[in-house]
Order: sequence, then C-alpha cells, then structure tokens
Amino acid sequence: MLNLLKAEFHKLKTSKIFWLILLAGIAQGIGGPLVSEKLRTMSGEDMLLFSTQIQQFLLYIPILCVFAYFVGTEFHTGSIKNLVAYGHRRRDIIIAKSIAFYVGTVIISFIFPLVITLINTFLNGYGRSFTIQALLLILRVTFLMTLVYIGMVSILVMLFYLTRNAYRPVVLFYLLDSVCRVCQTLSMRNNTVKDIYGKTVFYQVTTVTLKEITFSQGLEVVAICLITLALSTAIAMAAFNKAELK
Repeated sequence: MLNLLKAEFHKLKTSKIFWLILLAGIAQGIGGPLVSEKLRTMSGEDMLLFSTQIQQFLLYIPILCVFAYFVGTEFHTGSIKNLVAYGHRRRDIIIAKSIAFYVGTVIISFIFPLVITLINTFLNGYGRSFTIQALLLILRVTFLMTLVYIGMVSILVMLFYLTRNAYRPVVLFYLLDSVCRVCQTLSMRNNTVKDIYGKTVFYQVTTVTLKEITFSQGLEVVAICLITLALSTAIAMAAFNKAELK
C-alpha cells in the first residue's frame, strides 16, 4: 500500500498538466483584481468567501483534465492490469489512486482563492480586525471545503471505475453538474426541491461560504460529504472487483 501511494504521488508531482493547472490558478488569482473593479475593491474576507464559491464553477474543467490524464487512461495503457498482476490488491489500488487524486484536487482547488484573497487583503485589508473569530472562519471554510471537494470528486472516481473509460465519466459528471445547476435555481423558488437538493454534496458550497453557520449546519456538511465519499468508494470498489481487466 505504501509503495502504491509513493508511486501515485510521484506521478502527481511529475505531472506537467498538474503544474500547468496550478500556474493557471495563480494567474487567475493575479488577473482577477486587474480586470474587474468589483473584485479589486472587495476586502480579503469577502473575497475569501466569494472566490471559494465561484471556484466550484472554475474548478471542474481543470480537475476533469487532470482526472482523464492522471487516472482515466490507465485502464487503456494496461498499468492497472499490471498492478493487479504484480499482486497488489484491487482495494489498495483504488485507495492509493483516490488519495493522490483527492490531494491534487484540494491543492488545485485552493490555489485561486488563496492567491486572490492575499492580494485583496494587501490592497483593501481583511475587512475586520484579525481576531480569533476571523481565524476560525478561515479554518472552517478551509476544512469544510476540503471535504466538499473530496466528496464531489469521489463521485467522479466512482464513475470511472463503473465505466472503466477515460471520457465517459467526464461527460456523465458534466451532465450531473448541469442537473445540479438547474436544481440550484429551482431550490430558490421551491422548498421541496431545496430540501432534496440541499442534502447533496453539490449544495454544501452554499452553506460553507456563509459568513456564519450553526454547529448543526457544519455537522450536516461533514456528514453529507463523508457519506458521499463512503458510498462512492464502496460502489467503485464493488465495480472494480468485478471488472475483467484486459
């Protein structure tokens, strides 16, 4: 298991696409205040919440590109079949690849909010005295959004092992994302839709990026993300165990 993790993190660290996406995130963070007066005038705290929320929309394309390259092609190159042939358990293969992918996702996800928040804090101040409450807000958003991002991409990992294809999961995930955007709009007008959609991992960004949330709201975010991760991983393992590798 440890050797698998080392190998996956080495592939992530040496991936040119991964580093290009990181540079693109830095460029987005620097360019935002330059091209938009609205972004340029926001305080650091407001930008932290705003950039984290819009990152949900900026994130999908680069993450899917990394996914298709980092994981999706490995069935076709025969590398996964070789890992099984070398005696690695299928469960360990999924866990190692998923952990490396989740870490890469989280790093990519936070680079844009981090850069643009630091720039706006330098330009306009943080927005209030940097007290323990301000620090707790940063820690809360960081922790909960990490879980949200992992929960989201665990669905993508599940789709990969269900289809064993590099591109179908991307299409399916985009379709799912489109449905969620429609549900997001409908949830503002229909309480029934809000009650149902509000229990999905995709909705949790809205809760996390509020300036104030209750303990029960935070606990609900954690529970929904962990349940999503557990179910997606279990389904992925079941599908992979039954898969015939060629």
